[in-house]
Amino acid sequence: MTDVTTEMVRSLRTRTGAGLMDCKRALVEAKGDMSGAADWLRLKGRSRAEKRAARSAKEGVVALALQADGGAAALLELNSETDFVARNGLFADLASSLAERALGMGGQIEALTRESAETIDDLAAQLGEKIHLRRAVCLEGKGAFLASYLHGKVAERCGRIGVLVALRAPDGAGDGLETLGRHIAMHIAASKPLAIGVEDLPAALVKKERALLEEEARQSGKPEKILGKIVEGRLEKFYAESALLKQEFVVNPDETVAEALAKASEAFGGEVSVAAFARLGVGEDEDEEEKA
Repeated sequence: MTDVTTEMVRSLRTRTGAGLMDCKRALVEAKGDMSGAADWLRLKGRSRAEKRAARSAKEGVVALALQADGGAAALLELNSETDFVARNGLFADLASSLAERALGMGGQIEALTRESAETIDDLAAQLGEKIHLRRAVCLEGKGAFLASYLHGKVAERCGRIGVLVALRAPDGAGDGLETLGRHIAMHIAASKPLAIGVEDLPAALVKKERALLEEEARQSGKPEKILGKIVEGRLEKFYAESALLKQEFVVNPDETVAEALAKASEAFGGEVSVAAFARLGVGEDEDEEEKA
C-alpha cells in the first residue's frame, strides 16, 4: 500500500479544492499518483452531480458585466443551493466570468449554457452543491446612456438584484444624467416595474387583470351601472404599480418617474427618456422581471 503523506493530501486539496478525506482516499486509490488522484476526484464529482441535479437551487447571485466603452452591459443569474456557497469567492468569480461571456454573446443563454457546462459542473463538484445558470440579459446602449445598479452586493460585481437602464438625453447632460440613471435603476430594483409605459405592458397581462377586476366588481354587490367605473379605477391602480413611468419615484415619492424625467428634460435642455431597462433578482419568478 502506497504511503500517503499529509503533504500530499494538502497539495491535492490545494489543486482540486476537494475535502481532506476525499483527497486522501483519491491518493490511496491512485497509489500516490497526483494526476490520477485528481482524475479520480473529478469522476467522483461527476457521479455526485446526478444526485445534485434533483435538488433545488434558489440562492445565488446576479453578476454585472460592463463594456469598456459603455456601449453595452449584461446581467446574469447564477444559482446555488445555499447562501453560504453564493458568498464563496470561487462562485462569485465564476458568475462574473460568465457575465462577461454573456456580454460578448449578446445574452444568448442557451449557447452560454452549453459552452460553460463543464466549468459549472467542476465547481459544483468542488463546492458540493448544485449550480445552475438560470438566465442572462444583455442591453445595448445604441446611443443611449447606460446606468447600472446592484443591490445586496456580495462581491465586486455580484449582488442579489441587478438593474440596467438605458436613458436617452441631449448631448452634454454630464454628471447629472449619471446620477439620474443610478436613481432610476435603484427605483427599478425596489419597485419591480413590468414595462416602461402602460402601452408597453403585455396585452395578455392587461386582459387577464381586467377580467379579474370585472369578476371582483360583480361579486362586490355594487350597482351594475357603476361597475365599469370601479374596474377602470382599479385598473389605473394596476397601471400605477406596473408601469415604470406611472410609479411613485422612490427617491422622491411626491412625484412619479415620468414627472422626474420631465424635470430632468427641463434642466438638461432637451427630452430625457427611458429607452429600455432590465432587472434580474435572485430566485424571483421570471414573469416579474420583464425586459422593457
